[in-house]
Amino acid sequence: MINAVLARLSPEAADLIERQLATRARVSRIIDDEDVMLYPARGSTRDPAVAFVNQSLDLRLATVRIRGPRGTGKVTLSAVDGWLFMLEFRPGPRKVGSTGDIEVVDATIHVDPMAPDVASSRLVELDMSVRIELDRVHRRRPAWATTLALPGEMYTINLDDGVFLVLAQLPDTDFVVARVDPAGPGIRRYDTDGDLVGEYDSIQAAVEGETGYEQPRADP
Repeated sequence: MINAVLARLSPEAADLIERQLATRARVSRIIDDEDVMLYPARGSTRDPAVAFVNQSLDLRLATVRIRGPRGTGKVTLSAVDGWLFMLEFRPGPRKVGSTGDIEVVDATIHVDPMAPDVASSRLVELDMSVRIELDRVHRRRPAWATTLALPGEMYTINLDDGVFLVLAQLPDTDFVVARVDPAGPGIRRYDTDGDLVGEYDSIQAAVEGETGYEQPRADP
């Protein structure tokens, strides 16, 4: 799948992705393997010589269309800060077929990662109330905000009713998101199966799990 993208990129960009993948030691999968995130080994640092020229916070790099015995789908590859970071399967890969049965139909490159970034961060697409709270948090650095991702570590996920920016991955594996497309107020908290935990008036309430619009979890 990634090879199909590499074949359509410039040799320089393809070489950088291969070098980046060689440093990715951790893989995180959520929502029935629909979202796959690639992380470096703990304690390691990113070599700036291996990053793309385009270092957008949310770079939609390519889309790969796939098919298998159970149906068809697509995989969107995204980069963050010049590094390949996420593969988004829609639908989840198991709804298309087993790994050995899935084949690539075609691959489309959306942007040249070796060209300078001219796009703005998706942070500017957040509702104004969310942006104001984030700005206040970054200036004051309250204790509850230690779990928030840095701007360069935030990424988007596609849910049934829109596109959301992931603001935090909490220690209990829940993640906190804010809507970017279409933009709107309010913060949500989901578990790693993609089930809604609750809706909140603020990022702080979501992180601390305060009551509000919170929905009860199902009994195990």
